[in-house]
Amino acid sequence: MRKIIGFCALAFAAYSVCAEESFMVYSKVYDEGALIGSPGLAVAPETEASVSQDNYTLNLALSDIKDKTAKVTASVIIDGEEFSPSFLVEFGKEATVTSEGASLSVTVQRLGS
Repeated sequence: MRKIIGFCALAFAAYSVCAEESFMVYSKVYDEGALIGSPGLAVAPETEASVSQDNYTLNLALSDIKDKTAKVTASVIIDGEEFSPSFLVEFGKEATVTSEGASLSVTVQRLGS
């Protein structure tokens, strides 16, 4: 019985070490200065996460992940107008980009840390 328990514990530990890193992205979408959405998205590296509401769609992905930073590539569509920023964000700090009245603010947190 101890061997089975030990094997299960070893398998769980190996899975935990090999499990893919994930992040929580807290975002705010603004149109002409008015907050129109503030979704939180769980994101795996190099994988696009999406959310759609009545008046906007947000797609984003994280790449080039370092110890304290990640590159955010996003597409924000507000009332049919697309805004596609790409920018570097420091974990735990809000970063905001704006173009022609549309703004996207994001804060990225590494999950499990």
